[in-house]
Amino acid sequence: MRSPAPSFCTLSGLISSATRVLTEAAYRVLTDTAYRVLTGAAYRVLTDAAYRVLTGAAYRVLTEAAYRVLTDAAYRVLTGAAYRVLTEAAYRVLTDAAYRVFTDAAYRALTDAAYRA
Repeated sequence: MRSPAPSFCTLSGLISSATRVLTEAAYRVLTDTAYRVLTGAAYRVLTDAAYRVLTGAAYRVLTEAAYRVLTDAAYRVLTGAAYRVLTEAAYRVLTDAAYRVFTDAAYRALTDAAYRA
């Protein structure tokens, strides 16, 4: 008795084997390709989103910090300058007024003393 021929020796067996092999190969190729495409896309989307979020947050933090630092520095500079200007002006006004008052009083005292003498 002869053993039956393997299934791939018949036309239907050959078609069936070829279909299984090609289906398996197509499945592997497509899943591998889909995996690479989807992970690459997800990576790009997530890194882009993270970049936008982090740069936006860093921008807000840095601009707020810079605003605080610069306004604080400007406040100190301007108040320091205003203090110096106003104290200098007050000093000049007061010394000038005191000079006038005392010279006027001294003039009057001396002329009065001279007149009496």
